[in-house]
Amino acid sequence: MNIQFFDILDTVGNTLDLVDPHLSDHHRKVAHIAERIASAMNFSPQETNNLVYAGLLHDCGALTLREKTFIAQLDMDSRDSNHAETGYNMLREFRLFANLATLVRHHHIAWNHGSGAETHGEPTPMGCHILHVADRVAVQIDNKVPALAQTNTIREKIRQRAGRILHPDVVAAFEEICAPPAFWFDLFNQNLSEILKSNTNAGTLRISLTELEELSRFIATIIDFRCRFTATHSQGVAITAEHIARRVGMSHREQTMMRIAGFLHDLGKLAVPTEILYKTGPLTPEEMGIMQIHTYVTYHSLRPIKELATINEWASFHHETIDGKGYPFRIPGRNLVLGARIMSIADIFTALTEDRPYRPGMSQSQVQEILASLVAKEKIDPMVCAVVTNNFAEIDYHRRQAQNLAQEKYRGFAKESNLTE
Repeated sequence: MNIQFFDILDTVGNTLDLVDPHLSDHHRKVAHIAERIASAMNFSPQETNNLVYAGLLHDCGALTLREKTFIAQLDMDSRDSNHAETGYNMLREFRLFANLATLVRHHHIAWNHGSGAETHGEPTPMGCHILHVADRVAVQIDNKVPALAQTNTIREKIRQRAGRILHPDVVAAFEEICAPPAFWFDLFNQNLSEILKSNTNAGTLRISLTELEELSRFIATIIDFRCRFTATHSQGVAITAEHIARRVGMSHREQTMMRIAGFLHDLGKLAVPTEILYKTGPLTPEEMGIMQIHTYVTYHSLRPIKELATINEWASFHHETIDGKGYPFRIPGRNLVLGARIMSIADIFTALTEDRPYRPGMSQSQVQEILASLVAKEKIDPMVCAVVTNNFAEIDYHRRQAQNLAQEKYRGFAKESNLTE
Protein backbone atom coordinates (compact mmCIF):
# COMPACT_ATOMS: atom_id res chain seq x y z
CA MET A 1 0.00 0.00 0.00
CA ASN A 2 1.63 3.20 -1.22
CA ILE A 3 -0.44 6.26 -0.36
CA GLN A 4 0.26 9.97 -0.75
CA PHE A 5 0.64 11.76 2.57
CA PHE A 6 -0.98 14.85 1.03
CA ASP A 7 -4.15 12.96 0.06
CA ILE A 8 -4.78 11.78 3.62
CA LEU A 9 -4.22 15.23 5.13
CA ASP A 10 -6.36 16.85 2.44
CA THR A 11 -9.16 14.42 3.28
CA VAL A 12 -8.94 15.23 6.99
CA GLY A 13 -8.88 19.00 6.41
CA ASN A 14 -11.84 18.84 4.07
CA THR A 15 -13.84 16.70 6.50
CA LEU A 16 -13.10 19.15 9.32
CA ASP A 17 -14.68 21.89 7.21
CA LEU A 18 -17.93 19.99 6.66
CA VAL A 19 -19.28 20.88 10.12
CA ASP A 20 -20.06 24.41 8.86
CA PRO A 21 -20.99 25.30 5.23
CA HIS A 22 -19.31 28.69 5.70
CA LEU A 23 -15.99 26.89 6.14
CA SER A 24 -16.10 25.13 2.78
CA ASP A 25 -12.54 24.35 1.66
CA HIS A 26 -11.12 26.55 4.43
CA HIS A 27 -8.14 24.30 5.19
CA ARG A 28 -7.33 23.93 1.49
CA LYS A 29 -7.58 27.69 1.00
CA VAL A 30 -5.19 28.35 3.87
CA ALA A 31 -2.74 25.74 2.56
CA HIS A 32 -2.90 27.22 -0.95
CA ILE A 33 -2.42 30.83 0.17
CA ALA A 34 0.44 29.80 2.47
CA GLU A 35 2.13 27.92 -0.38
CA ARG A 36 1.89 30.93 -2.70
CA ILE A 37 3.30 33.29 -0.04
CA ALA A 38 6.09 30.86 0.87
CA SER A 39 7.09 30.59 -2.79
CA ALA A 40 7.19 34.38 -3.10
CA MET A 41 9.40 34.53 -0.02
CA ASN A 42 11.79 31.92 -1.47
CA PHE A 43 11.13 29.18 1.07
CA SER A 44 12.77 25.85 0.33
CA PRO A 45 10.60 23.07 -1.16
CA GLN A 46 10.62 21.17 2.16
CA GLU A 47 9.65 24.27 4.16
CA THR A 48 6.88 24.97 1.68
CA ASN A 49 5.63 21.40 1.88
CA ASN A 50 5.48 21.62 5.66
CA LEU A 51 3.43 24.81 5.40
CA VAL A 52 1.03 23.08 3.03
CA TYR A 53 0.63 20.13 5.39
CA ALA A 54 0.22 22.44 8.40
CA GLY A 55 -2.33 24.49 6.47
CA LEU A 56 -4.38 21.36 5.81
CA LEU A 57 -4.47 20.63 9.58
CA HIS A 58 -4.13 24.05 11.22
CA ASP A 59 -7.56 24.06 12.90
CA CYS A 60 -7.61 20.39 13.92
CA GLY A 61 -7.76 21.57 17.54
CA ALA A 62 -11.01 23.51 17.06
CA LEU A 63 -13.23 20.82 18.56
CA THR A 64 -16.62 22.55 18.55
CA LEU A 65 -18.75 24.46 16.04
CA ARG A 66 -18.84 27.35 18.52
CA GLU A 67 -15.04 27.56 18.50
CA LYS A 68 -14.89 27.28 14.71
CA THR A 69 -17.37 30.16 14.43
CA PHE A 70 -15.33 32.24 16.88
CA ILE A 71 -11.99 31.78 15.12
CA ALA A 72 -13.61 32.64 11.80
CA GLN A 73 -13.93 36.23 13.04
CA LEU A 74 -11.31 38.43 11.42
CA ASP A 75 -10.09 40.03 14.64
CA MET A 76 -10.46 37.09 16.98
CA ASP A 77 -8.19 37.30 20.02
CA SER A 78 -5.99 34.22 20.22
CA ARG A 79 -6.02 34.52 24.02
CA ASP A 80 -9.73 33.65 23.96
CA SER A 81 -9.23 30.40 22.04
CA ASN A 82 -7.03 27.42 22.87
CA HIS A 83 -7.55 25.62 19.55
CA ALA A 84 -3.97 26.22 18.39
CA GLU A 85 -2.53 24.78 21.62
CA THR A 86 -4.99 21.88 21.39
CA GLY A 87 -3.89 21.17 17.83
CA TYR A 88 -0.26 21.32 18.89
CA ASN A 89 -0.88 18.81 21.69
CA MET A 90 -2.53 16.46 19.20
CA LEU A 91 0.17 16.75 16.55
CA ARG A 92 3.28 16.53 18.70
CA GLU A 93 2.44 12.97 19.76
CA PHE A 94 3.03 11.68 16.25
CA ARG A 95 6.39 11.31 14.53
CA LEU A 96 4.99 12.20 11.11
CA PHE A 97 4.00 15.65 12.39
CA ALA A 98 7.19 16.62 14.19
CA ASN A 99 7.75 19.54 11.78
CA LEU A 100 4.12 20.69 11.81
CA ALA A 101 3.19 20.94 15.48
CA THR A 102 4.98 24.24 16.18
CA LEU A 103 3.60 25.81 12.99
CA VAL A 104 0.08 24.99 14.14
CA ARG A 105 0.76 26.06 17.73
CA HIS A 106 1.72 29.62 16.81
CA HIS A 107 -0.40 30.28 13.72
CA HIS A 108 -2.33 33.05 15.54
CA ILE A 109 0.64 34.86 17.09
CA ALA A 110 0.17 38.59 16.53
CA TRP A 111 3.19 40.43 15.10
CA ASN A 112 2.50 43.37 17.44
CA HIS A 113 5.15 45.67 15.93
CA GLY A 114 7.89 43.08 16.34
CA SER A 115 7.15 41.52 19.72
CA GLY A 116 5.67 38.51 17.90
CA ALA A 117 9.17 37.65 16.62
CA GLU A 118 9.51 35.55 19.77
CA THR A 119 7.11 33.33 21.65
CA HIS A 120 7.90 32.09 25.16
CA GLY A 121 11.52 33.17 24.66
CA GLU A 122 11.95 31.24 21.41
CA PRO A 123 11.99 32.64 17.86
CA THR A 124 8.59 32.34 16.19
CA PRO A 125 9.06 30.52 12.86
CA MET A 126 8.24 32.71 9.87
CA GLY A 127 5.97 29.91 8.69
CA CYS A 128 3.64 30.68 11.62
CA HIS A 129 3.25 34.26 10.44
CA ILE A 130 2.58 33.03 6.91
CA LEU A 131 -0.15 30.71 8.17
CA HIS A 132 -1.58 33.60 10.19
CA VAL A 133 -1.91 35.82 7.12
CA ALA A 134 -3.23 32.94 4.99
CA ASP A 135 -5.83 32.11 7.63
CA ARG A 136 -6.97 35.71 8.02
CA VAL A 137 -7.38 36.01 4.24
CA ALA A 138 -9.29 32.74 4.01
CA VAL A 139 -11.80 33.56 6.77
CA GLN A 140 -12.90 36.64 4.83
CA ILE A 141 -13.74 34.78 1.63
CA ASP A 142 -17.46 34.50 0.99
CA ASN A 143 -18.17 31.53 -1.27
CA LYS A 144 -21.50 33.06 -2.31
CA VAL A 145 -19.94 36.24 -3.71
CA PRO A 146 -18.04 36.34 -7.04
CA ALA A 147 -14.30 36.13 -6.46
CA LEU A 148 -13.22 39.49 -7.85
CA ALA A 149 -16.11 41.33 -6.21
CA GLN A 150 -14.48 40.91 -2.79
CA THR A 151 -10.74 41.07 -3.46
CA ASN A 152 -10.26 44.79 -2.83
CA THR A 153 -12.05 44.64 0.50
CA ILE A 154 -10.03 41.65 1.66
CA ARG A 155 -6.73 43.17 0.56
CA GLU A 156 -7.49 46.45 2.32
CA LYS A 157 -8.35 44.70 5.60
CA ILE A 158 -5.10 42.75 5.46
CA ARG A 159 -3.13 45.95 4.74
CA GLN A 160 -4.71 47.65 7.75
CA ARG A 161 -3.44 44.90 10.03
CA ALA A 162 0.14 44.86 8.74
CA GLY A 163 2.63 45.59 11.52
CA ARG A 164 -0.02 45.59 14.23
CA ILE A 165 -1.41 42.05 13.92
CA LEU A 166 0.22 40.59 10.83
CA HIS A 167 3.90 40.39 9.87
CA PRO A 168 4.53 43.25 7.38
CA ASP A 169 6.91 41.22 5.22
CA VAL A 170 4.33 38.45 4.86
CA VAL A 171 1.62 41.00 4.02
CA ALA A 172 3.94 42.45 1.35
CA ALA A 173 4.42 38.98 -0.14
CA PHE A 174 0.66 38.45 -0.08
CA GLU A 175 0.17 41.74 -1.97
CA GLU A 176 2.53 40.45 -4.62
CA ILE A 177 0.96 37.03 -5.16
CA CYS A 178 -2.71 38.12 -4.99
CA ALA A 179 -2.49 40.68 -7.79
CA PRO A 180 -3.37 38.27 -10.67
CA PRO A 181 -7.10 37.41 -10.86
CA ALA A 182 -6.09 33.75 -11.24
CA PHE A 183 -4.98 33.71 -7.59
CA TRP A 184 -8.55 34.38 -6.48
CA PHE A 185 -10.11 32.12 -9.10
CA ASP A 186 -7.98 29.25 -7.79
CA LEU A 187 -9.50 29.69 -4.32
CA PHE A 188 -12.97 29.13 -5.77
CA ASN A 189 -11.93 26.22 -7.98
CA GLN A 190 -13.49 22.85 -7.11
CA ASN A 191 -10.16 21.24 -7.97
CA LEU A 192 -8.20 23.38 -5.52
CA SER A 193 -6.45 20.37 -4.00
CA GLU A 194 -5.16 19.33 -7.43
CA ILE A 195 -3.95 22.88 -8.08
CA LEU A 196 -2.19 22.83 -4.72
CA LYS A 197 -0.48 19.53 -5.51
CA SER A 198 0.61 20.72 -8.94
CA ASN A 199 2.16 23.91 -7.50
CA THR A 200 4.35 21.95 -5.09
CA ASN A 201 5.96 18.56 -4.63
CA ALA A 202 3.79 18.03 -1.53
CA GLY A 203 2.07 15.17 -3.31
CA THR A 204 5.28 13.19 -3.81
CA LEU A 205 5.70 11.97 -0.21
CA ARG A 206 4.31 8.45 0.06
CA ILE A 207 3.75 6.50 3.25
CA SER A 208 3.86 2.82 4.13
CA LEU A 209 1.12 0.76 5.76
CA THR A 210 2.83 1.24 9.13
CA GLU A 211 2.92 5.01 8.64
CA LEU A 212 -0.70 4.93 7.50
CA GLU A 213 -1.61 3.26 10.78
CA GLU A 214 0.20 6.01 12.71
CA LEU A 215 -1.66 8.63 10.68
CA SER A 216 -4.99 6.87 11.22
CA ARG A 217 -4.33 6.90 14.99
CA PHE A 218 -3.89 10.66 14.78
CA ILE A 219 -7.17 10.98 12.88
CA ALA A 220 -8.88 8.86 15.54
CA THR A 221 -7.53 11.28 18.15
CA ILE A 222 -9.16 14.22 16.37
CA ILE A 223 -12.43 12.28 16.08
CA ASP A 224 -12.57 10.98 19.64
CA PHE A 225 -11.27 14.00 21.51
CA ARG A 226 -14.12 16.17 20.26
CA CYS A 227 -16.36 14.51 22.85
CA ARG A 228 -15.37 13.23 26.28
CA PHE A 229 -18.27 10.74 26.11
CA THR A 230 -16.44 8.82 23.38
CA ALA A 231 -12.86 9.95 23.96
CA THR A 232 -11.48 6.42 23.53
CA HIS A 233 -14.10 4.84 21.27
CA SER A 234 -12.13 4.52 18.03
CA GLN A 235 -9.20 3.00 19.91
CA GLY A 236 -11.52 0.37 21.36
CA VAL A 237 -13.17 -0.40 18.03
CA ALA A 238 -9.81 -0.71 16.26
CA ILE A 239 -8.38 -3.20 18.76
CA THR A 240 -11.65 -5.16 18.99
CA ALA A 241 -11.86 -5.41 15.20
CA GLU A 242 -8.23 -6.53 15.01
CA HIS A 243 -8.74 -9.36 17.51
CA ILE A 244 -11.95 -10.53 15.85
CA ALA A 245 -10.12 -10.51 12.51
CA ARG A 246 -7.36 -12.65 14.01
CA ARG A 247 -9.90 -15.16 15.33
CA VAL A 248 -11.65 -15.52 11.96
CA GLY A 249 -8.32 -16.23 10.22
CA MET A 250 -7.40 -12.95 8.55
CA SER A 251 -3.73 -12.46 7.65
CA HIS A 252 -1.39 -10.21 9.65
CA ARG A 253 -1.63 -7.55 6.92
CA GLU A 254 -5.43 -7.74 6.96
CA GLN A 255 -5.43 -7.41 10.74
CA THR A 256 -3.40 -4.20 10.39
CA MET A 257 -5.85 -2.95 7.77
CA MET A 258 -8.70 -3.84 10.11
CA ARG A 259 -7.09 -1.77 12.85
CA ILE A 260 -6.72 1.18 10.47
CA ALA A 261 -10.36 0.84 9.43
CA GLY A 262 -11.32 0.92 13.10
CA PHE A 263 -9.40 4.13 13.65
CA LEU A 264 -11.13 5.68 10.61
CA HIS A 265 -14.64 4.26 10.98
CA ASP A 266 -16.09 7.42 12.58
CA LEU A 267 -14.20 9.93 10.41
CA GLY A 268 -17.54 11.38 9.28
CA LYS A 269 -18.38 12.40 12.86
CA LEU A 270 -16.07 15.36 12.28
CA ALA A 271 -19.03 16.75 10.31
CA VAL A 272 -21.50 16.20 13.19
CA PRO A 273 -21.94 19.09 15.66
CA THR A 274 -20.63 18.30 19.13
CA GLU A 275 -23.98 19.33 20.58
CA ILE A 276 -25.39 16.13 19.10
CA LEU A 277 -22.39 14.00 20.06
CA TYR A 278 -22.69 15.18 23.67
CA LYS A 279 -26.41 14.47 23.98
CA THR A 280 -27.04 11.73 26.55
CA GLY A 281 -30.75 11.23 25.90
CA PRO A 282 -32.52 9.92 22.78
CA LEU A 283 -31.86 11.85 19.59
CA THR A 284 -34.77 13.57 17.85
CA PRO A 285 -35.58 12.36 14.30
CA GLU A 286 -33.80 15.43 12.94
CA GLU A 287 -30.74 14.81 15.09
CA MET A 288 -30.71 11.15 14.11
CA GLY A 289 -30.75 12.19 10.48
CA ILE A 290 -27.70 14.37 11.08
CA MET A 291 -25.96 11.58 12.98
CA GLN A 292 -26.64 9.03 10.26
CA ILE A 293 -24.77 11.11 7.70
CA HIS A 294 -21.45 10.32 9.40
CA THR A 295 -20.93 6.97 7.64
CA TYR A 296 -21.86 8.55 4.30
CA VAL A 297 -19.28 11.29 4.92
CA THR A 298 -16.65 8.71 5.89
CA TYR A 299 -17.24 6.78 2.68
CA HIS A 300 -17.08 9.77 0.35
CA SER A 301 -14.15 11.36 2.22
CA LEU A 302 -12.02 8.25 1.74
CA ARG A 303 -13.35 7.27 -1.68
CA PRO A 304 -10.98 9.48 -3.76
CA ILE A 305 -8.01 7.58 -2.29
CA LYS A 306 -8.19 4.42 -4.42
CA GLU A 307 -5.56 2.60 -2.35
CA LEU A 308 -7.97 2.74 0.62
CA ALA A 309 -10.91 1.12 -1.19
CA THR A 310 -10.94 -2.02 0.96
CA ILE A 311 -10.32 -0.18 4.22
CA ASN A 312 -13.05 2.28 3.22
CA GLU A 313 -15.61 -0.52 2.82
CA TRP A 314 -14.71 -2.02 6.17
CA ALA A 315 -14.86 1.38 7.91
CA SER A 316 -17.84 3.01 6.23
CA PHE A 317 -20.34 0.15 6.20
CA HIS A 318 -20.35 -0.50 9.96
CA HIS A 319 -23.99 0.59 10.26
CA GLU A 320 -25.18 -1.58 7.37
CA THR A 321 -27.08 -4.68 8.48
CA ILE A 322 -27.55 -8.26 7.31
CA ASP A 323 -31.25 -7.63 6.57
CA GLY A 324 -30.32 -4.78 4.21
CA LYS A 325 -32.07 -2.11 6.31
CA GLY A 326 -28.99 -0.37 7.70
CA TYR A 327 -27.58 2.99 6.70
CA PRO A 328 -26.52 4.92 4.74
CA PHE A 329 -26.73 2.73 1.62
CA ARG A 330 -29.10 -0.11 2.64
CA ILE A 331 -26.59 -2.65 1.30
CA PRO A 332 -28.05 -6.19 1.13
CA GLY A 333 -26.39 -8.60 3.54
CA ARG A 334 -25.12 -10.80 0.71
CA ASN A 335 -23.04 -7.85 -0.51
CA LEU A 336 -21.52 -6.99 2.87
CA VAL A 337 -17.88 -8.06 2.95
CA LEU A 338 -16.47 -9.82 6.00
CA GLY A 339 -14.48 -6.76 7.11
CA ALA A 340 -17.65 -4.66 7.27
CA ARG A 341 -19.44 -7.39 9.23
CA ILE A 342 -16.57 -7.49 11.71
CA MET A 343 -16.51 -3.69 12.04
CA SER A 344 -20.25 -3.60 12.71
CA ILE A 345 -19.94 -5.97 15.67
CA ALA A 346 -16.69 -4.36 16.88
CA ASP A 347 -18.48 -1.00 17.01
CA ILE A 348 -21.48 -2.42 18.88
CA PHE A 349 -19.31 -4.48 21.24
CA THR A 350 -17.16 -1.49 22.13
CA ALA A 351 -20.12 0.85 22.61
CA LEU A 352 -21.77 -1.63 24.99
CA THR A 353 -18.72 -2.59 27.04
CA GLU A 354 -16.95 0.78 27.36
CA ASP A 355 -17.62 3.11 30.26
CA ARG A 356 -19.38 6.36 29.44
CA PRO A 357 -19.65 9.35 31.80
CA TYR A 358 -23.39 8.71 32.10
CA ARG A 359 -23.26 4.89 32.56
CA PRO A 360 -20.77 2.08 33.22
CA GLY A 361 -19.94 -0.56 30.64
CA MET A 362 -22.36 -3.48 30.45
CA SER A 363 -21.62 -6.96 31.82
CA GLN A 364 -20.74 -9.93 29.63
CA SER A 365 -24.21 -11.45 30.03
CA GLN A 366 -25.90 -8.16 29.09
CA VAL A 367 -23.74 -7.71 26.01
CA GLN A 368 -24.21 -11.29 24.86
CA GLU A 369 -27.96 -11.00 25.28
CA ILE A 370 -28.05 -7.87 23.11
CA LEU A 371 -25.79 -9.42 20.47
CA ALA A 372 -27.97 -12.55 20.37
CA SER A 373 -31.08 -10.42 19.84
CA LEU A 374 -29.37 -8.59 16.97
CA VAL A 375 -28.50 -11.92 15.35
CA ALA A 376 -32.12 -13.02 15.72
CA LYS A 377 -33.27 -9.80 14.04
CA GLU A 378 -30.76 -10.37 11.20
CA LYS A 379 -28.85 -7.20 12.03
CA ILE A 380 -25.37 -8.69 12.55
CA ASP A 381 -23.44 -11.68 11.20
CA PRO A 382 -24.07 -14.85 13.30
CA MET A 383 -20.64 -16.38 12.57
CA VAL A 384 -18.75 -13.23 13.63
CA CYS A 385 -21.01 -12.89 16.65
CA ALA A 386 -20.20 -16.48 17.66
CA VAL A 387 -16.49 -15.69 17.47
CA VAL A 388 -17.01 -12.73 19.81
CA THR A 389 -19.18 -14.74 22.20
CA ASN A 390 -16.71 -17.66 22.34
CA ASN A 391 -13.72 -15.37 22.91
CA PHE A 392 -15.46 -12.66 24.91
CA ALA A 393 -13.01 -12.43 27.81
CA GLU A 394 -9.93 -12.24 25.59
CA ILE A 395 -11.38 -9.65 23.22
CA ASP A 396 -12.75 -7.56 26.07
CA TYR A 397 -9.39 -7.67 27.86
CA HIS A 398 -7.57 -6.21 24.85
CA ARG A 399 -10.36 -3.67 24.33
CA ARG A 400 -10.07 -2.52 27.97
CA GLN A 401 -6.27 -2.31 27.83
CA ALA A 402 -6.37 -0.15 24.70
CA GLN A 403 -9.06 2.15 26.05
CA ASN A 404 -7.42 2.55 29.45
CA LEU A 405 -4.24 3.73 27.76
CA ALA A 406 -6.26 6.04 25.52
CA GLN A 407 -8.12 7.41 28.54
CA GLU A 408 -4.84 8.27 30.27
CA LYS A 409 -3.71 10.03 27.12
CA TYR A 410 -6.99 11.95 26.90
CA ARG A 411 -6.77 13.12 30.50
CA GLY A 412 -3.24 14.42 29.96
CA PHE A 413 -4.31 16.04 26.71
CA ALA A 414 -7.37 17.65 28.33
CA LYS A 415 -5.21 19.06 31.13
CA GLU A 416 -2.56 20.45 28.77
CA SER A 417 -5.21 21.94 26.49
CA ASN A 418 -7.34 23.34 29.34
CA LEU A 419 -10.36 21.33 28.26
CA THR A 420 -13.21 20.56 30.64
CA GLU A 421 -13.32 16.81 31.03
